[in-house]
Amino acid sequence: MWRAIRNGIVGFLVLALAGSGGVLAWAHAGIRREQAPLPSLSAAVRAVQAPGGPVRLAIANTASQTMPRSSVLDAARDPAAGAPYVMSHPSFVLEWADGRILLVDVGMDRAGAASFGRPIELLSGGEPIEPHDAVATQLGDAAGRVDGIVFTHLHEDHVGGVVELCRGRPRPLRVFMTEAQDQRGNHTTRAARRLLTDARRGAQTEADPPCVERVRIASGGAQPVPGFPGTAVVAAGGHTPGSQIVLAAVAGAGGAGRLRVHRRHREPHRRHRARRAQTDAVPMARGSGGRAAPDAAPALPARAARRGRCPLAGVARRAPTRRERRADAALNGAADDACGALSKS
Repeated sequence: MWRAIRNGIVGFLVLALAGSGGVLAWAHAGIRREQAPLPSLSAAVRAVQAPGGPVRLAIANTASQTMPRSSVLDAARDPAAGAPYVMSHPSFVLEWADGRILLVDVGMDRAGAASFGRPIELLSGGEPIEPHDAVATQLGDAAGRVDGIVFTHLHEDHVGGVVELCRGRPRPLRVFMTEAQDQRGNHTTRAARRLLTDARRGAQTEADPPCVERVRIASGGAQPVPGFPGTAVVAAGGHTPGSQIVLAAVAGAGGAGRLRVHRRHREPHRRHRARRAQTDAVPMARGSGGRAAPDAAPALPARAARRGRCPLAGVARRAPTRRERRADAALNGAADDACGALSKS
């Protein structure tokens, strides 16, 4: 009898391991299929060269969590293995001259951040997560001017803030998606998709109308975001099916367009956490009528302005492979050329 019980337990464990391996293999295969060719730099620049682009970029960090670098980065390739590592969960706030706002990711609210950070704390030995205000709270009255969202990918720490944005909202909130993000996902995107489907406007009861209005962006190359000139989206591989690169030409000093890139690299699923953007909060200062004050979001980070470089915002750093180093070097150089092309257009 005990032998039968033992054999049953062993059989169950083998089946469970095989099932888990199958799920992971299926998810990894789905990620690998999302490897569409990237557009050339000239095509990316053309996609954001429309007049009337965004005039301000701010960053609202919704949570921070310090953790061992070795739990996120490959220690053998980490050039600063002894440095602290802080994972942040930002929302990038793009604003146009007429006050319209487009958000790139929305981070989390306080409750969502606390729930998200606890497993990471237990599994990685990290410190407790430090929730900040949700992006809707940080924007204040300006939250009513949010007219659209683009998600780099559909994970809860990028999508959770949508609930607070929808609270009391009188009109639908447009979410711009490529076909891959709209139609293809896996078990890691299920919770975020449910958040978008269940989000309600007004008092957020079941009787209230849905908040999110999905707007499909064409696939192939850098596609402009409808209604938001100076921005474009690229369907690209990442650690999640439906990952998107977001391009924005933000007007800087003297009116020159500054090319900003928010992206997720193509990479093995095992190292996906290395791609979290590490950014400090740049709060939206509240001016008259909830408008962002002119100094709420400087056109260039101070150190980038001192270098005279056109920065790539939102590119998280980890020790790159040789191929990625070459690609990053080419992209940084080409981005500077792109800035010059934008300022001359």
